[in-house]
Amino acid sequence: MPSEKIASIGCGGGLWEVMLSFDFENVTFHLQDINPDLLNQNELNQTVSYFEKLYNKPNNCNFKIVVGEPKSTNLPLIFFDKVLLINSFHEFAFPELMLAECKNILKPDGQLIIEEQLANYKGELHEGCGKKLFLEEELINILNKSGFQKIESLKYENKFLMKSTPSF
Repeated sequence: MPSEKIASIGCGGGLWEVMLSFDFENVTFHLQDINPDLLNQNELNQTVSYFEKLYNKPNNCNFKIVVGEPKSTNLPLIFFDKVLLINSFHEFAFPELMLAECKNILKPDGQLIIEEQLANYKGELHEGCGKKLFLEEELINILNKSGFQKIESLKYENKFLMKSTPSF
């Protein structure tokens, strides 16, 4: 929707968010990560330019870079229509604190959208980063304990996509 404010937490260099932005008009994306070597204006400009050439059209969304910390997103409170966690939840050193942050930065009618690779067995580690993956039940339990109510979910190719809203 135009004028929506979307935050993506743990977005790395913003590749998925820039690609997604071509499906929107005039949306503001707040791209957040704790690693400024991955998320910086030069990398973002290159990514936008790459997709503008690929899709042969200009990108009309706005991107704001926010460097966070392991225990804080450094994003504004009660501000976002949507918060995205795209394959980043398993990377959080403090997952419960980050979910509390998500709840605090969402508007009351906002949505948390989480896309996460699922573990095939308890204790499985992510092939790329070596961090623990969650079983579907574990992920849902953490989200529920953190005050999120499921709207809908979808499981595909050992990935899990869930839309939820905070309960205040």
